[in-house]
Amino acid sequence: MEIKDIRSVKHCILCQKRKYVDDVGTLCGLTNERSKIEDSCADFVFREDIDNYIEQLKEDLKDAERTLISLRKQMIKWFFIGLILMAIGLVSWTMSWNHGAVHILTVSLIIIGILLMPQGAWEFFPHRMKLKAKQHEIHEFLLLVKYYKENL
Repeated sequence: MEIKDIRSVKHCILCQKRKYVDDVGTLCGLTNERSKIEDSCADFVFREDIDNYIEQLKEDLKDAERTLISLRKQMIKWFFIGLILMAIGLVSWTMSWNHGAVHILTVSLIIIGILLMPQGAWEFFPHRMKLKAKQHEIHEFLLLVKYYKENL
């Protein structure tokens, strides 16, 4: 990824001269308009709390990764609970004392097992997409910081 591929508003978020207007968003403090940066900003000055901002971005990323690990564990747990319930239902259905009769309990266990198996995935995959977006955004900010530190 190159600097010219990063949206210009991200340059302004890192700049000391930025302004924020509620109905418009982040504006350039020099032109009072939304910035249209093609490559880099010649008047760029790092904001005073840039180090704290970068640390906060990294901490947000770590929190999102910890949440992803927790959701992955939950997904595995729900899958195995559903698998165990389904196995109990199938085993009790095929037991010799059952004589092949279909009972509500066995069918219920099989259905509940099938429904529980994908339960964790319903929470895991949307969060994984959000994490990838956050990783991409933080990568862009860190790339901008590195670029401007080298060129200022």
